[in-house]
Amino acid sequence: MKPNLKYIDIHTHNSITDVDVFKIENFKIGGNFSNKLHYSVGIHPWEIGLESLTNILYQLQTIYCPINKLYNADAIAVKSNFYWTITDMLSVLEIAKKDNIIAIGEIGIDRHIKTDINLQINVLQKQLEIAEILNKPVVIHCVKAYSDFQKIVNETKLKFIFHSFNANENFAKYFVSKGAYLSFGQNLLNKENLQKILISTNINNIFFETDNSNANIKDIYKFASKLLNIDEDDLKLQIINNFKNLFGLDVRNLE
Repeated sequence: MKPNLKYIDIHTHNSITDVDVFKIENFKIGGNFSNKLHYSVGIHPWEIGLESLTNILYQLQTIYCPINKLYNADAIAVKSNFYWTITDMLSVLEIAKKDNIIAIGEIGIDRHIKTDINLQINVLQKQLEIAEILNKPVVIHCVKAYSDFQKIVNETKLKFIFHSFNANENFAKYFVSKGAYLSFGQNLLNKENLQKILISTNINNIFFETDNSNANIKDIYKFASKLLNIDEDDLKLQIINNFKNLFGLDVRNLE
């Protein structure tokens, strides 16, 4: 066995630690923050509603940020269209400047929910601007909106990780051709179309994740290594290199 080859869970909501696994935990505003862990942070499409956004702002103001740096939550609450300035969004994501916040996300577009699509796109675009300012990759939540992201990916130099990728092979090839990464989770274990996509995708552009499932990242790696017909340790090393190419970090040198 090759020494110190950790599994990488590129996107998870699970706070349980495992010495064999390096994970990027999706930080929930108001949750416990550890300087020893690595996180992504962002406003999910499901959190764009008036009540939830206002609550997020209050929690940020109370826990993380100097009050004078935050946009007034009550003032935002009366902005019925939520077309914010970049200053507003920087206030919301002040925490994203922390060194161990290594990605912005999960953010995106979800056409399955009732939230106005233009509002979703606006909030997404503001967060993409923040990612550009901070030079951090983005973790994308995309539901029935892959066509929307074809244009978005083409218009920016940002690096995208499509978490829990669940589209067809044409979309997979397009996003990879633009330098994006596809992340496969629990659905890989039982969806034949995703298995075919994994096999046909450039191995330099893949990651694996557990998201909010009860799946074990080790089981996903084991299954994927069989699909790809490569040794599991070789797959671990490949994903470590993919991570290093994207984030400039070698997990073998990190906790």
